[in-house]
Amino acid sequence: MKIKEIPAENRPRERLKKFGASALSDAELLAIILQNGVKGENVVDMCNRLISFYGIGNLSDLSFEELHKVYFFSWDDVPGNDSGILLKYMEDDLKMDWAKNAEISKEDDGETIIIKNGENSFTFKFDKAKKYLFSWDDVPENNIGLVKFLKDDLKIEWVENAEIKKNDNNETITVAKGTNTIFLKLHLTSFGDFQGKPENNKTKKMVSLELNGVKKYKYLLKEEEGKLNIYAKKNVTLVTCDDTHKYILKKENGKIKVYHKINGIGEAKAMQIKALFEFNKRCNLAAKSLKKIKYAKEVFGYASQKIPDNKKEYFMVILLDSKNRIIADKIVSIGILNASLIHPREVFRDAIKDGANAIVLVHNHPSDDPTPSTDDIKITETLVKTGEIIGISVIDHVIIGDTYYSFKENGKI
Repeated sequence: MKIKEIPAENRPRERLKKFGASALSDAELLAIILQNGVKGENVVDMCNRLISFYGIGNLSDLSFEELHKVYFFSWDDVPGNDSGILLKYMEDDLKMDWAKNAEISKEDDGETIIIKNGENSFTFKFDKAKKYLFSWDDVPENNIGLVKFLKDDLKIEWVENAEIKKNDNNETITVAKGTNTIFLKLHLTSFGDFQGKPENNKTKKMVSLELNGVKKYKYLLKEEEGKLNIYAKKNVTLVTCDDTHKYILKKENGKIKVYHKINGIGEAKAMQIKALFEFNKRCNLAAKSLKKIKYAKEVFGYASQKIPDNKKEYFMVILLDSKNRIIADKIVSIGILNASLIHPREVFRDAIKDGANAIVLVHNHPSDDPTPSTDDIKITETLVKTGEIIGISVIDHVIIGDTYYSFKENGKI
């Protein structure tokens, strides 16, 4: 159903105007930011689908790549640990009530999963056919295939009427329009078959696509009739009756993972979502920075907004004035913490330069368990002693997980 087909009084904008933002659902609020859906799906339904996959609490931590696709299930764990995920998807998303107690089996070749319950059945199977995208040698004289690929597959809307060039050595295509630029670069790489095994130990040509120097997508390159043609790699095809759905296939940590592509979340919408959460984070920080730091709970709330993500360990120092007001904060280390890597010189450098009266040490545990390790205790003891010598007090060390641990509140400082 299109937004225009929804009664006016039930549309997100009209409800916001009449009842206020608090009356709207999570999906309706996000829909107002993103504005447009995709063909066959309005923006509210698209936002509902995105939130249902990840949960509203996890959206702010997603990378650009994760906003394009979401983890579905592990092919190697069906039948097995991920069978329930697959059956729940069929029951909830595809509205197949019969899937609840269905039996799952896999054919001997490992390439087809069969789900059956009585007379009802459908299959997951590998679609090994390569998808033709465009001819490298036809660019820039003929850009129709390239532009269609960028618009339809990668959802990059601005490429229409963009300037497209190729460098003299035929190795880089540049697509530019205004401040937007992307590059397609040819390179050689060793590419194995789907199972990750080298294919006759041959080196195959591939093309990598860089978006703003950050994200890379790899595609097959094949010479046919004197031209270099670009093909998409393998997908997984879900076949149910006459309906076919495409999924992304990736090998990670020795297992084949299947990802569900979020239609409609292209580069522009992903940037809108990232900007939305960053703006909200800064608003929260602006309010909190006016307050004094008195308790570990306040440190937890402040630092949780500042640490970039919870996938690595970040060691942060919060600088305080004589009234325990925040002057600044600095991340001095990224990665597994150990007593040999955290040097007092790095920790106190900015505190001395900015005239801080005291500091609070903060770091996160990606495991979400804030219990201090032996190294955490050693680092704290060393830095407390250093602070006493130079006259800058270490008033607490707060470890962030799903909750927090305070050295001060636990009598360790």
